Amino acid sequence: MAREYAIGTDDVENNNETRKCLNCGYGLSGLAEKGLCPECGVAFGDEIVLTGFKNKGGPSSNIITGIVIFLLGSMQLWLTLINAPYLLTWDILMATLINPCSVVGAILLIVGLRGMSTAGRHGGDLRWVLNEKGIYTIWGSNSERKLVPWDEIKRVASPIVLGIRPRRWRVLKIRRSWGSWDFFRRRTPMLWIKAKTRSEIRDLSRMINDQYKM
Repeated sequence: MAREYAIGTDDVENNNETRKCLNCGYGLSGLAEKGLCPECGVAFGDEIVLTGFKNKGGPSSNIITGIVIFLLGSMQLWLTLINAPYLLTWDILMATLINPCSVVGAILLIVGLRGMSTAGRHGGDLRWVLNEKGIYTIWGSNSERKLVPWDEIKRVASPIVLGIRPRRWRVLKIRRSWGSWDFFRRRTPMLWIKAKTRSEIRDLSRMINDQYKM
């Protein structure tokens, strides 16, 4: 059965992401904890599953940031409504809607709300699934599984977290091999994990590197 270290759960085998073949997507529900996929023959059951967020603070940070930026972009509208609501015009309303701050704020708000929905189903909006092929990064419930092969990975590191409240969040980072590129970190996002100590994350990264001989 897949081992889930980042978030303790007794219901890992019922999780849709860990009960589908990572190679072909064939449903593995009802089969043994370990075995070969009936569809493609790839082994399953020895994966290590890490669950967290792709952003520090999780989706709630996107929601808060989105609200703040949206309010800044809508400042002219709010001032008009507070001081002279009778002067509200269509031009002011349209200028608020197309204001770059309003647009960015609305996008972050939508992303945050979607992340909250995903986190409710998975305990986080990003999952690393490690097996003999490499690290699969999975964003959300229906997203494409992006494989990072081991030959493209130098090691899994646990860099020091800098910030106002560093004790709350720890991070695992995929350090790529020389010549391995990943623009915008689409396949190698950092995994932010909440409520873990520095030593726990360091031990976890060491265990991954030792098990897969990096």
